[in-house]
Amino acid sequence: MSEATKPAKTRKPNVGSDASKGSRVWLWQVGIYVFAIGASGILVLVNLAMILNGNLSPVVLIMAMIVIGLSWGVVVTDDDEFSNPSGLKVAASEPTVREFVDMVAQVTGAPMPDAIYLVAEAEIEIVEKTKFFGLKNDRTVLKLGLPMMHAFTQQELAALLAYELAHHADLGVDQGPRAIRGLSAARDLIAVERKGFVNAIYGSYARKIYRSVGGVGIAQELAADQRAAQAFSSQSLLSALARYDDVPVAFDQLLREYVVPALQNQMHPVAMFDGFAELLESRVRSTERCAALQRRRAKDRNEFDLHRTPTERIATLQDAGPVVAQHVFPHGGAGAHRLLDSEEKSAEIVVGVWAAALMGNRTEAKTWHELAAEVFSRKTKNIATAAFGEHGGDASTNFDQASDWSANNDWQAVDEAVAKPLKKCGDETARRLQWARCLVTDAAAESGRFAWQHNWDGPPQLVDGSGVLFDPSESASYLVAGEAPKAQASLRAALDRCVDRAQPPQQMAAG
Repeated sequence: MSEATKPAKTRKPNVGSDASKGSRVWLWQVGIYVFAIGASGILVLVNLAMILNGNLSPVVLIMAMIVIGLSWGVVVTDDDEFSNPSGLKVAASEPTVREFVDMVAQVTGAPMPDAIYLVAEAEIEIVEKTKFFGLKNDRTVLKLGLPMMHAFTQQELAALLAYELAHHADLGVDQGPRAIRGLSAARDLIAVERKGFVNAIYGSYARKIYRSVGGVGIAQELAADQRAAQAFSSQSLLSALARYDDVPVAFDQLLREYVVPALQNQMHPVAMFDGFAELLESRVRSTERCAALQRRRAKDRNEFDLHRTPTERIATLQDAGPVVAQHVFPHGGAGAHRLLDSEEKSAEIVVGVWAAALMGNRTEAKTWHELAAEVFSRKTKNIATAAFGEHGGDASTNFDQASDWSANNDWQAVDEAVAKPLKKCGDETARRLQWARCLVTDAAAESGRFAWQHNWDGPPQLVDGSGVLFDPSESASYLVAGEAPKAQASLRAALDRCVDRAQPPQQMAAG
């Protein structure tokens, strides 16, 4: 047979699709211990025999030590990845949240978690402390992210919780919960294998577990979605899944663009989640987050991830058709964050986590409008004045100096000053344009005829007393193009127009 006529080789799928092999799960779990103990025993006997015959081989001895060390690590393994979440443990505090989770568990037919933690991360996840390759479960902990509670209604949150809890319930899948635990342990072993070639022997075993009983885990996933839809309606689950992936990215955006700069300036938002819903609904920001989401998915997704993506889950639920809820909460359409006890101030743990990470001293609470005026005006001024160093004056003087640089095509001071703070801008011209925009904006802000206005669709903007936005684009473009007189005329025209429209400063501040 020629090379051209040979059939193409096909690789075995890493995750099996047969859901009828639940009886094999415990055999694979026990088998790894038989394999580990057996391999170690054989190598010990081989070395003993060689010692008795006076032919001890250093190579065989080293091999035995490596295999025994790895095998011992597998035999006595405790879930090293498990740790209690960093957040607020729901015990005596937040009784309504605990009652809510308990109700969801009852309707779903799943066991109640041993502990519930309100965490700063945007996630809903159950983590388990397991032993013996998933054979034994010591502790189950539910991580309930506060951003999720502020992003979903109570009915939607119940559907998402039901899905997570149902992974650990009897849903008619033979050995379903055991398969999820065993496959999770195998995934951790594969991750360890990739850190060193000597682990390949057990990593290969873990891969075979996925190929053999991975279908059981997938079946449990599908059954968990079905149970969640039956318990709290497919409509609630679909509406939650449509936004599920976007919430972590949006919350990261909130932290990077708003909270972190505030903390770095010894401030924090007094109401952490005010406006978070508006940020989620912003079409401009949603488009930006879509690209970031795809990058994160490509990075986090791997061939041994049993959890299906929200897109895959939505397709399956839509194919199954609408399902009416078995249980509807009296206030199911209200935000899930209303379950929190306002006196417990649980939302503060989000600010607390980031404040502790970034700074040691106390921060001052500010509204989002105050943060826009104080933090972002400072950021604009810092970029605008970067090129002037200690010789810089007020914004008007700096603008005149920049006009001289523009007329003489002398950008050395600007390029050196903004290379680092504006390094994300594509090229030299883009950095100059961004600097010029900050310079023009700073000059307009210093005139006292504008006020900073918070804007969830992008950076805060300058507005006059009648709400008209100040646009620095024209003047900045002229400045970078070397047309300084036009840049000055454009700025003067914008300020003159503002004089006709603006309220007196004291009225504008009061408004």
